[in-house]
Amino acid sequence: MSNLNRRDCLKQIGAIGATPLLTNTIQGQDDTTKEENPLRKLQDREAEKAYLKAYRDESYRKLKQALIQDDYVPNPKQRTAYEVTPYNDESEKFKVAIFEYSHRKNEDQTAEVGVSLNQSAPITTRATVIKKDKNNFPTRIIYYTTDTNEVEVNGLGNQSNGISTSSKTVDLGETSVKKHIQDLSDLSPTINSGSEASIKGIHPECLDKYKGGVGNVPCWACKDIVSVVNVVTCGTATWLICGAIGVGTGSMGGLACGTIVAVVCWVINHYGTNNPTDVCTFMCSC
Repeated sequence: MSNLNRRDCLKQIGAIGATPLLTNTIQGQDDTTKEENPLRKLQDREAEKAYLKAYRDESYRKLKQALIQDDYVPNPKQRTAYEVTPYNDESEKFKVAIFEYSHRKNEDQTAEVGVSLNQSAPITTRATVIKKDKNNFPTRIIYYTTDTNEVEVNGLGNQSNGISTSSKTVDLGETSVKKHIQDLSDLSPTINSGSEASIKGIHPECLDKYKGGVGNVPCWACKDIVSVVNVVTCGTATWLICGAIGVGTGSMGGLACGTIVAVVCWVINHYGTNNPTDVCTFMCSC
């Protein structure tokens, strides 16, 4: 499938989001399409210009206020800016600034804010918090957004193949911010004997209830995401990964793009493989 067709198909399904940074420890993969890195890190004056523009963004100001209200504080040393070229399509190039916030009471918990600096960007400004269990599995992902139409589950209600979705409102006085919560605890790994892990719905012999993929993400879409992850790596903010895929609002089979990327990266790190077929088999998509 060509890059253009892949992008158009993904847009029809829809995908969104970003998650905090994930580490990357992987083995070689043998069935991905080789692609150029769609991310260019901005430096010096160009980066500072991006940060200043982000600070003036009205959505960012609202998200910052909501995060501070939820006990997060800005980490001024943790900021980056990028130029993103979705599927290496120069006509859709856009810039983004990424800021990290730390929780006052839990130093291991961070919030990542992706600020879109171009109206043409497929992903709008939002903040994301990821909560993990003892096995580092992303059991809950929270998206803060100023757009109430985002992170919806298209026609799938509040439950989608192991993922439950709910939302809350953060009152900021004259305005508010939406918190969209995706709970993955039903998929959380449980350790059996030795070092082997049995994951509910994420293993080669998938349970019947997860047939068709976790979150109903089809095989081709799952493999496409893994292929992009292999180019930019799991150490990259998933807001950027989803931007590189070139998809924006809506949901991917009930899963925000950042959520599916978080699960993909957990599988890659936990099982030590980034082969798209293997990863997506573990996720019951293939």
